[in-house]
Amino acid sequence: MFNFNEDAVRKEHENGLSIIGQTQEVVDQICKNGYKNIFYIGIGGTILYAGQMNHIVKEAGSTIPLILENAADFKWVGNPHFGKDSIVAIASISGDTKEIVEAVDKVHELGAKVIGYVEKEGSPLYEKCDYVISTVGGEYYFWYTLTLRFMANAGQFPKYDQFMKEIQNMPENVVNIYKDSDAKAKEFADKYPEAKIVASAKAIAMLPQFFEIADLADRAVAVKEGEELSLGSHTLQFFMAPLVHWPEVMVEYETTEKVLF
Repeated sequence: MFNFNEDAVRKEHENGLSIIGQTQEVVDQICKNGYKNIFYIGIGGTILYAGQMNHIVKEAGSTIPLILENAADFKWVGNPHFGKDSIVAIASISGDTKEIVEAVDKVHELGAKVIGYVEKEGSPLYEKCDYVISTVGGEYYFWYTLTLRFMANAGQFPKYDQFMKEIQNMPENVVNIYKDSDAKAKEFADKYPEAKIVASAKAIAMLPQFFEIADLADRAVAVKEGEELSLGSHTLQFFMAPLVHWPEVMVEYETTEKVLF
């Protein structure tokens, strides 16, 4: 696969596995000491990741007192449910995300503690967090371990040990998924040279980083938010969903069958 760094991808996921134990220990200590509620505070992509965890809690029917907050809103408006016995979780790659730094300062003013995933050692958030978890590329592992451990300690995720055992396979599984899915995409493009490649403008710009596709410029069709593409009896409408995974993410809604892809 063109420009695919297998070792780098595997290493990031191995890094993620390496912080599971430390994250578990922090959650266990917090549960032992007792807490009122849990606030996931973020901005931009971070709050989207935290929001996924919030959805998992709801979908599982868990009653752990989890509250999702935008960092800027929290700084200026606050939350009536927040107090000194609340626990806050944050994540920042750079360690100096302005809105999160300000939110953490407010958290400490109110007497509560913060557990944070921060990649840059020595950064403001690295120094400010009461419990700091640090590696490179392990943010998803942090959020999953944090959330599921709180649920497990509340007796609301009995399959926790099984989940953590199976997640050890993630580095190799993810590498293989990259290889298989990208290889199939390239195979399709080569097999059907007349086929158009419909994607967001950002995705089209990124394609040369991963594939050598003949006549890409002529075959690529960039679509924007809300645009439609008629396929005869079916019509696709496109909606951008940046940072659900990566900045170029787009979803397609088939208007006849009312199916979202």
